[in-house]
Amino acid sequence: LRQALPDSVYVPLISAVYLAPLREFLGQAGFIPGFALYLLGTTGTRKSTAAALALSFFGSFNAKSLPASFNDTSNYIRKKAFLLKDAPIVVDDYHPETSLVERRRMESTAQALARAFGDGAERGRMRSDLGLQESMPPRSIAIISGEDIPNIGESGQARFYVVNINRGDIEPGAALSEAQQLARNGTLRRIMRGYIEYIRAHADEL
Repeated sequence: LRQALPDSVYVPLISAVYLAPLREFLGQAGFIPGFALYLLGTTGTRKSTAAALALSFFGSFNAKSLPASFNDTSNYIRKKAFLLKDAPIVVDDYHPETSLVERRRMESTAQALARAFGDGAERGRMRSDLGLQESMPPRSIAIISGEDIPNIGESGQARFYVVNINRGDIEPGAALSEAQQLARNGTLRRIMRGYIEYIRAHADEL
């Protein structure tokens, strides 16, 4: 994997992967990670491929089977971010839209994600019967990919840890094919299982 990705992409991506199982312990200590990793690159830079490799430490994924995208609603993504406890969630494909309505919808989703992952909390909501909705704050680490930075203001953008991926940074070839084979044959999952078993053995200390 290290040979398939440049250090500028590999280091933050693998750090997010190994940070995810520590989130519960960090939360108990009052240090919930306050950011979303944002892979920024134009079409064809293989940012979704990189995100899929990272997610393959937790399951069987490729660039076409990521768990969420900006075609989904904000509520749908936030529910998944709650359910995927102590694991990464990839939200794929923020892209410029010619339709003003669609562009504003994507920006609204990006704003909600930046707030949720940046603050580690969810806004309180009330049901139509004036009862309180169940709170579902994110319990995962977010990896977002996009062709552009959403226009959500400085405070929203400040919650993104932006990693630039340029053309030529991730090239097809033997190294990428080998990394994808490690993902397909379960090697990455076995590595993560060993890491999680180590964490479990030291849970009291953590």
